[in-house]
Amino acid sequence: MSQGLLQKLPATVTDDTMDRYYPNDAALTKGHLFLFDPSNPICYPTQATSMPNLTQLVNLVAGGPNAQCFTATFMTYTGGKGIKFTEATGQISMGTGYDIGALGNVNFALSVWLTLPSGGEENTNPFSKLLGRYSSTTVPNLQSGLDSGTAGKRPRFTAGTSSSSGTSPKTTDITLGVVHHLMGVFENNTMLFYVDGVAQGSPVALTGPLASPAGQSWLIGTWLKGTVFRWSLENLTISGRTGSTAVADEYAKNVGRYS
Repeated sequence: MSQGLLQKLPATVTDDTMDRYYPNDAALTKGHLFLFDPSNPICYPTQATSMPNLTQLVNLVAGGPNAQCFTATFMTYTGGKGIKFTEATGQISMGTGYDIGALGNVNFALSVWLTLPSGGEENTNPFSKLLGRYSSTTVPNLQSGLDSGTAGKRPRFTAGTSSSSGTSPKTTDITLGVVHHLMGVFENNTMLFYVDGVAQGSPVALTGPLASPAGQSWLIGTWLKGTVFRWSLENLTISGRTGSTAVADEYAKNVGRYS
């Protein structure tokens, strides 16, 4: 009997052009901490319009903690696309397991695809939570977040350290009723805000390491009116990507999907 030839493969795949053990979404990298996209049945298996309280969304990062929808009577799933918030107290919590400040001064990027409604349904609540790790004060308890700005339709990226806070506002209102991609990048102690793949203004420098408030969750919602389609948090230090590369990749792979 002849002996077959066996080839031993390396135990770890290190080719950064591959999807890195993350089969659930083409944009995932080894640095992603969470990514949620309800239009993917892996994330939202039932695809039901009605979302009962405590509905769970599955983290597309394999093995990552899931998200939970609270007071979900104020949220509905818009058939094959996103989750519509009808103001009030509806929110999605990603949980407390993402304290990026405790990881040291890492670079990171947070991303959300959404529509802020037009006409009689306009979002007028200032600083509605679009995606972030929030608390009641800015310094030092706000770690990082995207919110709707002072008029409810001028989004901005904010971050807090032990001694300062930074804000990168959108200089003009975004177009209502249209899908937008918002992304905040914290890189080398500076922060920069992107809308639809384009940087808004110049980087804002922060003093000191990112804040690390105890027990704060990453949230979307609470007095938000709008539809959220997809959101994520990436540790750029782990993925090895620059902020501009992460923005361009996420935008190119998803633009046009939700319009």
